[in-house]
Formats: sequence, C-alpha cells, structure tokens
Amino acid sequence: MIIRGESINDAINKGMKIYKCKADDLKVHTIKEPRYALFGLVKKQGEYRVELARVKRKETCGTKNKDGYIEIVSGKAVVADPVEVGQVL
Repeated sequence: MIIRGESINDAINKGMKIYKCKADDLKVHTIKEPRYALFGLVKKQGEYRVELARVKRKETCGTKNKDGYIEIVSGKAVVADPVEVGQVL
C-alpha cells in the first residue's frame, strides 16, 4: 500500500493504524523522499510503500476471531455464535 507522509515515522504510524499491527510487523520502502520547495517554506510529502513484514493470521494483527460452538449442558443446548470470521464447529 502506498502511503504519503511527512516522514518515514508518519508513514509507519499510518500503516500501523491501517493494518492494526505493531511497527515491528511492517516493512517500509521509500519511494519518494519528502522535500522542501520554495526555499524551505513548503514541505512536500514523501511516498512510502508499507506492507506486512511476514504473513500473519488476522487474529494476531488486532482482530479477535473466535469460533462458535454448540454443546449440551444439563440437557439444555448452549449456543455461542462465531465472532468476526470465526466458524461454527
């Protein structure tokens, strides 16, 4: 994902919000360095490619997936619905 930011730290912070991960889980490549124009009065943002450093399951990146279940307790059926992208087992 291409992210514009005033610094590489700004791009990392935006990437952490988008991917819901820690900074250690992101890989950042600089496409365009931020630069100043008009004698340093105007700062143009840089472009950075931000991606996950390694393939991770969604549940480790901030979402809380939980499988649903059906069981019988004391003669009564107890049902728990799945959360997020969990499955019914």
